[in-house]
Amino acid sequence: MKATTDASATTRPCGEAMPAMAAMLVREFMTSASPQEVCSEVRNAARDLHGQIAPESLPEMAYRLVRGRLLRRVRGGDTMTARGA
Repeated sequence: MKATTDASATTRPCGEAMPAMAAMLVREFMTSASPQEVCSEVRNAARDLHGQIAPESLPEMAYRLVRGRLLRRVRGGDTMTARGA
């Protein structure tokens, strides 16, 4: 089994699921959502959009969907835990 390095955890926080987009969202929401919460939303968005849009549009549309969902949860006081609180 291959050990995960800190660099790979930063560049691929959600494994192979849209790594660049996921890494951007993890950085953007680092003070309000855990990487696991962001990755869960990334997986949910990919599942929700699969078959609904052109495959080449998936990363951009998933980014917009995840970002919107995370912002709504953060602003609305949803069940996300505030990091550092």
